[in-house]
Amino acid sequence: MSKTFKLDIMKNSTNKFKFQKAHFISIFVFACFFPSLESSLLRAQCNDLCVSDDCGQLSIGFSPTGDNVVCEGEIIELLNISDPGFDYFILNWDDGIIDTVAGEIESVVHTYAIPDSLICEGDREISFCFKGVKNCQEGQTCVSGSYAFLLKVRPNSHFESLNSACFNSPISFVNQSCNADTYLWRFGNGMESIEPDPVTVYPSLGAYTVSLISTNECGSHESLSILNIVDELEININSDGVQLYSQDRPGQFQWVNCGVGYMPIPGANLWHFSPEEAGQYAVIYTEGECVDTSECVDFATTRVSTPAPGLQIHISPNPVKDWIQVILDGPTSSNHYIFYNIQGQKTGTDGIIQTEKTSIDISILPPGLYYLALTDNHQIVSFCKVIKL
Repeated sequence: MSKTFKLDIMKNSTNKFKFQKAHFISIFVFACFFPSLESSLLRAQCNDLCVSDDCGQLSIGFSPTGDNVVCEGEIIELLNISDPGFDYFILNWDDGIIDTVAGEIESVVHTYAIPDSLICEGDREISFCFKGVKNCQEGQTCVSGSYAFLLKVRPNSHFESLNSACFNSPISFVNQSCNADTYLWRFGNGMESIEPDPVTVYPSLGAYTVSLISTNECGSHESLSILNIVDELEININSDGVQLYSQDRPGQFQWVNCGVGYMPIPGANLWHFSPEEAGQYAVIYTEGECVDTSECVDFATTRVSTPAPGLQIHISPNPVKDWIQVILDGPTSSNHYIFYNIQGQKTGTDGIIQTEKTSIDISILPPGLYYLALTDNHQIVSFCKVIKL
């Protein structure tokens, strides 16, 4: 069923405006707002009050053939119900587009298209503004008006899930869709759900296509992802120089100290871990019936466990290409140095500082950022950054 809107703007004999509106009209005003236009000249084409009647009194009106709610992507048609005699109309669609059409036109059409990058900003109110102009020897007749309607945007379906998961373990899906009223999940194993953020279990191994269909009154959108169900997981560790981290997964984590017989570290049960001292570390990960232990990773903590009061390391040049000169300033009981890369791994460049001023050859190191650490009993007592060219 369609509903018709009619907006008539006329002048009476006292040169004042009177308004006639049919049922279902939402809003109409003389001034329009154009958030997407940058040109003040274009804005003035609709914002100026159109009050001249030098060529005689004329009424103007454009009547939508549908409801006052329009879906983005659909064609909106407006019938020209204005008095005959206008030379042309100026139509501002409130989306950056302004059309000029002939006065004898029977109807106008327009389609609103919202970029994908803005689709999740939601529905928006549109102020459609129009102006009719007639020129004559005496001057000009100009009449303007506007009304508002709601533009509903299409749904956008998107979700996050793991690339692989263990069989017989609960798997969560994080729904990141927008503009949706309902959801339909198909997990590829014959199971479905209409929950926004469902949890399911896969009892069998294999690759499954997970589908999320998000729907509103303007349509639907589907997002797909492949999920591999396995009986063995491979857990890895990375480092940003400050902490160790694994994948953020739904299972259980236990970080261990490889240098002390894989001893569990109390309280280290998150997917990331900041060691208190340099050493070798790994993580044991349990998910459902799958258990995996990562490889041990060398880590040079940037925390100074037992600071040497007043100790500073001076290096030059920095950045450096081949040889670097190291000067220790302050008391220290240690003269052992180690170079670590940005991942916290030992580079194999280490040695003993023989004097207060020592030259070190680092030409074998690839270009990048390194840490020069001064250690005492396997703990860093001072460090500095070195840029290798």
